[in-house]
Amino acid sequence: MKKLPTSTRGASYKLRKKGGIVNTAIIAPSSRAKQFSRSEIWSEIEQVERRKDSRLAREFQVTLPCRLSDAENWGILINFGQFLATRFGTIADVAMHQHSRKDGDKRNIHGHVLMATRRHDGEKFTTKIRVLDNPRRFRHIIFALRKKFAEITNQALEKECLDERVDHRSFAARGLDKIPKRRLTLQLYAVQERLKKDCLASERELADALNSSVFKIPTDSKDMPESLNSLMIDCSQAYSELNDIVSFWEGLLREPLRLSQLTVKPDGALSLPANLKKTHG
Repeated sequence: MKKLPTSTRGASYKLRKKGGIVNTAIIAPSSRAKQFSRSEIWSEIEQVERRKDSRLAREFQVTLPCRLSDAENWGILINFGQFLATRFGTIADVAMHQHSRKDGDKRNIHGHVLMATRRHDGEKFTTKIRVLDNPRRFRHIIFALRKKFAEITNQALEKECLDERVDHRSFAARGLDKIPKRRLTLQLYAVQERLKKDCLASERELADALNSSVFKIPTDSKDMPESLNSLMIDCSQAYSELNDIVSFWEGLLREPLRLSQLTVKPDGALSLPANLKKTHG
């Protein structure tokens, strides 16, 4: 998939630089539906809508087991996409991704399912799917979808004789005294990795300073107090610098405005703007 032309805007979107794509597919609610290309699907959806702020699709992001092969994970994603297409009677655009950066986490295997917000009768898009717009029913439907995805995934894991299982329920519902982890965006992940590197570098500098200072302590008891005092000052300064680094990066995580100024390079490295570089060398 190199280009995605649109008939409504007269533009083509180049997707050649998008890395980590394992496979993609368009899934129809019925096997009798005609074959569609990706550009035809999304151009038709845009043409059907009348409001400029209409929701064209809903996205479902799912995490796939890292111990399964690409073919097995693709089977899980296709089955889930087919379930969504059949359940809501519409078209689903499915894509499977893996890590695309050199230093990326190899366990980061996931899928995206873009489901159109209008039903499809096999020839054209028709009425809006309003069931997911109902706040009273939304939570129950999402819970049922999570349960279905867990069932599909567990069947694949059991087929491969693996002990791991996926549970769609929350920690609280399972009686576990655990706090769920926050999903990290690429930007937050880069900040976290930069924080780790800075802290490790500061710890190494502190250890080197301590080792060199210890060897410099004279054996003469007369000069011992002064040398120890100098060592304590060096340690205090090193700890202060380490705390400054931690406070700086933790402050970025707490302040979305400052965090939004950071940019992530294609290789995953974090780029600091000039105003932040002045406060943190």
